[in-house]
Amino acid sequence: MKKAIIFLLTGAVTLVTLCLLPFSAFAAEAESVSIPVEIEGGGTAEIISEVNCPLPKESSLEVQDGATENINISFTTPGDYKYTIQANTKEGLYYSPEYYTATVAVRADNSGKLTSTVILTKAGSNYKLDRCRFVIAEKQSDESEANAVTQ
Repeated sequence: MKKAIIFLLTGAVTLVTLCLLPFSAFAAEAESVSIPVEIEGGGTAEIISEVNCPLPKESSLEVQDGATENINISFTTPGDYKYTIQANTKEGLYYSPEYYTATVAVRADNSGKLTSTVILTKAGSNYKLDRCRFVIAEKQSDESEANAVTQ
């Protein structure tokens, strides 16, 4: 009877250890990614995440004209994560493209080390890009739109 109890306890401890091992391996070291952003004329970029995605420390990023700033995000769990990056509009202006989509694939190797791949695309395109680059385009005023229609 004693041997049976010891055998069952040993099996239970082994099972618990095996179940917890993968989770502790992923928590060891975070994988960080950087998404470069440029905004012509300077401005603020905003990052919006889908549900259950890790967030950057700041949800918006101030970018000076002619500069490139990075949105930095850390990941501790493997998975596929999706983000939308957009430039906040200024009065009378809008940006082209309207937004970018960043898809981050985080994978763990056999030792639990995380690696990541970032695929960045702009609105309406499937081409992989190396940065978000927002270009200012002016909106027409209501009066100039009306004149264009009547001419």
